[in-house]
Amino acid sequence: MIQKAAAATDVPTATAQLDMKEYPSNANLKSSQEQQQPYQQKQLKKWQQKKLQRQESELKSLQELKQSQQQKLQQHKPQQQHSQQLQHSQQLQELKQSQQQKPQQHSQQSQQSQQNLIQQQKQLQTQQQLLRQEILLQQRLISLTKMSAMPSSGVERCYFRFSVNGELSDRVVLQLDHQATPILSAKLVDLFRCGFFTGTSILAKRGESIIFQAPGKEPSKNTFIADVSHLKEQRGTVRFLVSEVREKRAFCSKDLQIMLIERPNHHKFTTVFAVIVEGIGVCDTTSYLNLRFHQVSIGETGIC
Repeated sequence: MIQKAAAATDVPTATAQLDMKEYPSNANLKSSQEQQQPYQQKQLKKWQQKKLQRQESELKSLQELKQSQQQKLQQHKPQQQHSQQLQHSQQLQELKQSQQQKPQQHSQQSQQSQQNLIQQQKQLQTQQQLLRQEILLQQRLISLTKMSAMPSSGVERCYFRFSVNGELSDRVVLQLDHQATPILSAKLVDLFRCGFFTGTSILAKRGESIIFQAPGKEPSKNTFIADVSHLKEQRGTVRFLVSEVREKRAFCSKDLQIMLIERPNHHKFTTVFAVIVEGIGVCDTTSYLNLRFHQVSIGETGIC
């Protein structure tokens, strides 16, 4: 029994020994932990070193990026400065051009205004001259009508002679029509009385007409207002040449024309004021003369 009890008591001790073999004690655990600490520290150091290396590499890469950006900025800065300089110079040129164009435009506008003023002044001067001419013509018309009413201006006949190569021809007598054309008749009396046509040359168309050319280089001084005549332009009639027509009135020059043929009346009025009553044959023969070989002029004029 005692052996059985001892055997029974030995069982747990054996199991206890087995347990102690399987599960280490605290001392063993401590010793194992102490053995593992340097290994862990090494691992930590390695990890920390790797982390540091990574950080250093990242720092290097960041630094390289910064350097590259700085280089790009430095390269881009002169270009920007150059572009800015170009823009500034262009702006300056544009300002200069605008400043130059402004006085040019102002000068052009001033020139145009001056030209407009000059044109207006010229127009005013021409209008004033026309008004003066009209006033003078009206005064002349009034004086001529007064002269036509006087008995001294009621001369019915005038005459003239041609000078052919220094020899006087027969007289050519004109019959004036004071009633129909008082102004033109009085004008011819004045011109024949003062010898206005004496010595002047003629223009002749064979068998058609003869023209007495008025002396003087200023045709405007030789113009005067004419009567509204309705006498026909027939053979032997005498008229002053028309220079212009204004307000249904004819303005004549002092060129005198003798008609040697019948002419159709194309106008509502004429400037015929006289007719040849003697010497129309002299006019016919004179019109056929070759003026290159014969010196023909008006030798004499007068009142009958």
